[in-house]
Amino acid sequence: SVSAGIAGAGYGVTAAFSDDLRCKLAFGGGLALSAGVAKELWDLNGHGSPSWKDFTWDVIGVATGLLLSWVIDRYVVTPLLERPAHRQAAAAL
Repeated sequence: SVSAGIAGAGYGVTAAFSDDLRCKLAFGGGLALSAGVAKELWDLNGHGSPSWKDFTWDVIGVATGLLLSWVIDRYVVTPLLERPAHRQAAAAL
């Protein structure tokens, strides 16, 4: 769940600066995978027990976080941004 959260946060932050889907996915995924690799290296250094199983779950979490972020971006945020201004004002009333 931490990997999913990091991936989603990275996607969201990137979405504020870029409309390029590849950029959003790459930054969110790269950030979360880097955190997972860093944690396993920390464990390998004697601070825990490194595990391929944990890293596999990190990868699954990254994929889940990116998928959820894309779905929210595509089906919630984008339609809201594409609404004409007069409709947004009328909807606010």
